[in-house]
Amino acid sequence: MFYLLVEGWLMFAKDMQPNGKISIMVDKLSFDSSISIIREDYILIDLIEVNEKIVNFPENIRADLIYFDENEKLFSWENVQIVPVKFKDGRKYHKINMPTEEGKKYNRRRHFRMYIGRNMRVDLKKASNSVSIMPLIKDISASGFCFIYNEPLEVGQRVVLYFDNNDNKVMSFSGKIVRIHYNENIDSNMYGCSLSDPSGVLGKTINIMQQKQINEKRR
Repeated sequence: MFYLLVEGWLMFAKDMQPNGKISIMVDKLSFDSSISIIREDYILIDLIEVNEKIVNFPENIRADLIYFDENEKLFSWENVQIVPVKFKDGRKYHKINMPTEEGKKYNRRRHFRMYIGRNMRVDLKKASNSVSIMPLIKDISASGFCFIYNEPLEVGQRVVLYFDNNDNKVMSFSGKIVRIHYNENIDSNMYGCSLSDPSGVLGKTINIMQQKQINEKRR
């Protein structure tokens, strides 16, 4: 059985594939994992860890699940429950109790965008030199970032972001501008950039920053 809606295909949980990639969205934070075991009403995913520590989600929390199928299409389920489980043989997973509704096609970029809202150094690479600017970094993900700047730049402009994670460590990531949007509310341009090589290191750094935010909210 299958269904077709105007916005795209639906998907049942049982149609997921082992080793499929998923993201858990909690309070605007994102955690990535892979599917290990699939059942009719739940799935088991690899443990979500930050700094080698298992992330313990509060029992009453409800999260959104995003699944990436083999064609890189995204499907989402809302208000799923996440609990850690342990088998007698010692295996540990995070268990996601799946709702009975079908997952809906989800249209957004692959990696979670984390809001930054701070000025950081960005180098604009030229043929023979580079120019450093200090724009406001709106958000960042493992595959790209967005910055706000009131001077005109062009699509294709090569950039280098010097990302400061507020932990006395600055990392550089190269990419290029792929889209430009003028925001009349702030009278500035918003420049969307893709990284030349999506960074696992950056993804882990973002996860660590997310975990810090969660811990601060619990205090």
